[in-house]
Amino acid sequence: MLDPTFQFYPHNTAALARNSLRCFRLPMISLLIAWIGGRDYRTRAERLLRTAVERSPCVHIWGHAEEVERIGLWGELEGLLALARALQVVPATNGEVLPFRGRA
Repeated sequence: MLDPTFQFYPHNTAALARNSLRCFRLPMISLLIAWIGGRDYRTRAERLLRTAVERSPCVHIWGHAEEVERIGLWGELEGLLALARALQVVPATNGEVLPFRGRA
């Protein structure tokens, strides 16, 4: 399984730290810097995507439709996917990205 690059959810910095410690894994320093660089979720998600595209051969955005629905993030998700298209991110299945595992 490929570790997620970031979760599509407006977590606060304390939740990010807690989740990283629980998984015994810190994100790439560049992603961590992108994460803590602001409070607006849309701007943060776009910054995380741009950073991931620049630094990693594979970008895995993790999220749950139920959470997106519950807190009304469909517009933000559509905007993020539009940015991904503009950055020429190629969609792939989990099986297609397995060769990239561990290179991020």
